[in-house]
Amino acid sequence: MFTSPAFPFIVFVCMGLSEAVHSYDALPLVIRKSRSIVEEHPNTSVNGFSGYRLGIVALTPAPTIASARKPINVAAPAATIKPPTTEPTTPSLSNPSYMAAFVRRKLSSVETQMKESQMSDNRADRSGVVPDNSQELVCNCSGEGVSDPDECDRETGQCDCMPGYTGLQCEECEEDHFTNGTIGCLPCACDSFGADGSSCDSSGLCKCKTGVYGPKCDDCHPGFFHFSSTGCQPCQCNNHSTYCHPQSGICLDCQDNTQGHNCEECLPNFYRRHGEGSADACLPCPCSSETSSGSCHLDSSGQPVCVECKPGFSGPTCNVCTDGLFKSAGTCVPCDCNGNADPRSMPQICHPETGHCHRCINHTAGAHCEICARGYTGDALYHNCTLR
Repeated sequence: MFTSPAFPFIVFVCMGLSEAVHSYDALPLVIRKSRSIVEEHPNTSVNGFSGYRLGIVALTPAPTIASARKPINVAAPAATIKPPTTEPTTPSLSNPSYMAAFVRRKLSSVETQMKESQMSDNRADRSGVVPDNSQELVCNCSGEGVSDPDECDRETGQCDCMPGYTGLQCEECEEDHFTNGTIGCLPCACDSFGADGSSCDSSGLCKCKTGVYGPKCDDCHPGFFHFSSTGCQPCQCNNHSTYCHPQSGICLDCQDNTQGHNCEECLPNFYRRHGEGSADACLPCPCSSETSSGSCHLDSSGQPVCVECKPGFSGPTCNVCTDGLFKSAGTCVPCDCNGNADPRSMPQICHPETGHCHRCINHTAGAHCEICARGYTGDALYHNCTLR
């Protein structure tokens, strides 16, 4: 069957118009098709012109796009070419005004897409969403010392810590704070005078200075007094006590029969030997409380002497009855010689311990001169002993 040389040209133009209506992006495909047809029919022409090459010229949309390709030689003026008629509703790609409007719409669409993309990025920045090509620093603040789990330094990741906490995630206690694992970080609150520093252990116990004790080092240890910035001083009790008043330093509970602010004195009825000092123990006075006041002092020879004897007692230790008296049931009573004691034995007419009369007269005898002497008869109590 005979095919007109213009038929390929008409097919080519129709294909180009159909592709151009749908998308400008399809122009490369039309150009490729036109080139293949030209190569198959290099000598086909209408009125002596290369019609397919003229069709390619008519489909070239804009100088900027055509400049990227090799220029097409047109052997004859395009005005003598009568392109096939198309549908009234289908625009012609060879119309310069249509091609310019098409390019403007395409550029406007690209600019709109760029503006929408930029607005989307701005909204993402305002909402805190980081674009896909960057990495957001996520807060890892979930410890008990964090004040707000969602707040942290976006550059360093430092969480917002509550008072007493420290560390990147507020997982540690600040200096001078402690925790035992069951409660939060609490201040050590060590006493500025008594504590050796402001830190404490995990139980809240402070390190105390010499002589200071207590959880917060705010009191003197037993055996120390005078709380100050240098600690506490040891009690001065001459080794007779281990405890004194924590403020005044007065010794309490003195031992070894001592007394005084520093346990330097002996208690009443006690004494120290000659040459002994405050650190020595005190000995009881050799003075009975039944025969004397009980107190004593040292005489010139260094021996203890009772200070005051009770009535009827005498001697250095008040243990001897005075003349005319003797001990009876722990007291001194007058000698009982029934009036028959020899005056020459005065003043000590009887033994001070036993009460036996030293010398009897009136022909009497006996421990108390209560009987008549041998060879005499009568009643000694009535002083009438006579010779038999």
